[in-house]
Amino acid sequence: MIPETDKARLADLIQEETKIDQQTASLALRGYIPFSTDLQKQKRYIEFLERAAGLRQSDSKTKTKTLDVVIEEREFSKAAKIYKPMSSVMATRFTSSSTPALEEQPIVPKIGLFIPDPNVYFLFFLLI
Repeated sequence: MIPETDKARLADLIQEETKIDQQTASLALRGYIPFSTDLQKQKRYIEFLERAAGLRQSDSKTKTKTLDVVIEEREFSKAAKIYKPMSSVMATRFTSSSTPALEEQPIVPKIGLFIPDPNVYFLFFLLI
C-alpha cells in the first residue's frame, strides 16, 4: 500500500512530466506532426496539444490516468518540444535555395550482364 503523501508526490511528478505550456502546444500544432505511421496515436497527439493549447476542453470524466496514458502523454510532451517550429530569430538564419532543384530522370538499371565500353576505359587510362 502506498502512503497518501507518496501518492500526492507521485501525482505531482506525473503532472509536471506531462505538462507543456500553452505557447509550446500552439507552436507544435503549427509544426511537424509526428506519428504518421500510427494515425490513431497521431490523433491522440493532436488532441493532447489542443487541450494543452486551450483549444479543447479536457475530459472531466477521466480524472485518473492509467500508466499507459501517462507514458504516452510524456512522449507527446517531449515530441511537442522537439517538433515545434523554430523561433523567428533562428528561422532567419536559414534560407531556401534561390534556384529550383533540377528535376532529374531516375536512373533505371539495365537488365543483363554489364559490358563496359572499351573506348571509355581506354580514354580513362590515357588521362592517368
